[in-house]
Amino acid sequence: MSEKDKKQIIVVAVLGIVMVLFWINTIAGLSKRPKSAAAAAKPGVADKETPASSGVSTLTDEFYRKLEASFAGRQAVRDPFAPSLAKGGLSLIGILWNQESPQAVINDQSVKVGDQIGPNKVVAIMPDKVVLNDGTSDFELDLQ
Repeated sequence: MSEKDKKQIIVVAVLGIVMVLFWINTIAGLSKRPKSAAAAAKPGVADKETPASSGVSTLTDEFYRKLEASFAGRQAVRDPFAPSLAKGGLSLIGILWNQESPQAVINDQSVKVGDQIGPNKVVAIMPDKVVLNDGTSDFELDLQ
């Protein structure tokens, strides 16, 4: 057997051992995870600190506690996904703000300055509202 063949066998053996150890570690890590939220809620189980419960889930729980605390007492102004209704049954869904080329979504149609939406012409798009002209006067659709 040549020297090159011996080196190849050693490399393959080492890689095989590394792969088996990685696989065992992965299997062991999966078995340490909590089975379900219901299991964690059982009396006596939640009181004990286990390696699985002290890891990512604890960080996630802590994140959500801090998030809830930061929003405590605040009143939601508007649902960002609820359309605001304005004149003529037009609904401003959202604004894609870009200084050079702003766009708005009105009644599920993407528009830019100068476009027509029904009988109305888009006059201006600002970060929080869209100005339209119905042929006689300007009116605004506001994001609320």
